[in-house]
Amino acid sequence: MALPQAAISECVGESSPATSLKSKWRVPLLDPTRTNALLEEELAETFKRVIRSGRYILGPEVEALEAAVSTWLGTRECIGMSSGTDALLATLMALDVGPGDEIVTSPLTFVSTAEAVARLGATPVFADVCPRCHCLDPNSVSALFGARTRAVIAVHLFGQLGHIDELLRLADDRNVPLVEDACQAFGSNLGGRNAGTLGTAGCFSFFPSKPLGGFGDAGLVCTNDRLLAERLRSLRSHGRVGMHHFAQLGGNFRIDALQAALLGVLLPHVQNWIVARRELARTYTESLSGSPGITTPACCNLTESAWGAYSIRVPQFRDELAAYLRSSGIETAIYYPRTLAEQPLFADRSAAPAVLGHAVKTAREIISLPIFPGLTPIEQNYVVSRIRQFCQKMA
Repeated sequence: MALPQAAISECVGESSPATSLKSKWRVPLLDPTRTNALLEEELAETFKRVIRSGRYILGPEVEALEAAVSTWLGTRECIGMSSGTDALLATLMALDVGPGDEIVTSPLTFVSTAEAVARLGATPVFADVCPRCHCLDPNSVSALFGARTRAVIAVHLFGQLGHIDELLRLADDRNVPLVEDACQAFGSNLGGRNAGTLGTAGCFSFFPSKPLGGFGDAGLVCTNDRLLAERLRSLRSHGRVGMHHFAQLGGNFRIDALQAALLGVLLPHVQNWIVARRELARTYTESLSGSPGITTPACCNLTESAWGAYSIRVPQFRDELAAYLRSSGIETAIYYPRTLAEQPLFADRSAAPAVLGHAVKTAREIISLPIFPGLTPIEQNYVVSRIRQFCQKMA
């Protein structure tokens, strides 16, 4: 809910506690220790169990996590991976993506999405994004389909599912797979359908900042295609199909048993954490709506976002706002200050760029605010008060 005016006012005046102590304030962008501390005893016991077992690679801990996530998501197969990046790479390998292929995807995402494409010798083709939810624009995607289009990677940016149903129809009409880059969207859903379960395969990251964040790098692929799952299990272990039998070129993409076991401790709590994220997002939106110079995020197609990030748009003074919040002890992030089409890495590895006006504009305007389970109302009040105070000065 929106913050009461009294709660906001107490963080604004020159003599207020928040202002007088502002040099001592630190509101982090992320602090996983706040939730992990509540589970420390169980996590420690799990750590000891794995250490004592001597089973550190794959084995029962990984199988248990895969089964639990499969049930949680409502999908047939889950394959643990060493990271979200490797989940994407292995999925494209399993789909036989290679030189000469083109993969249509978003330019507004972390580098790994298109990096996985380029590493296989294929060409990322960047489509524009929706100006509201910042996910792929189906009209832009449709215009980029060609004879070499091998797949579409739909990025669920910040936890949004965007226009996923339209993209699924486009991919189905052209008989190409749609891969969900759901690395920021564990727990997001649309009409009861979980992110990652809608396309040919869904790729997740369990990096500590994610809605289900672990204790280092880890990831997972989910799919309802058993043959694809079998191939992914082979690929993550160097293409192994038997003890001494290697049938295809794979890699070392295995999730550690310890990571899997610790994630298994966190999984039963993730729904409560997602509810907390949604409440924080609702409070931000209600409290900041109407502030001059700011646009709060909007969900397209009734997405229930897990809010992997809460990102406002500030067209005129984004960098100045970031500096002001930093001086007030508030951490923010800019995801992402330039599109992938503008990165030197893809200067000769991507197709000639389409018109990416919305993506470029978004990259210049967006800023992400602190949002994580454990962020206190006092801290959120302080963030809101500082943003509103800055906007009033700039108006």
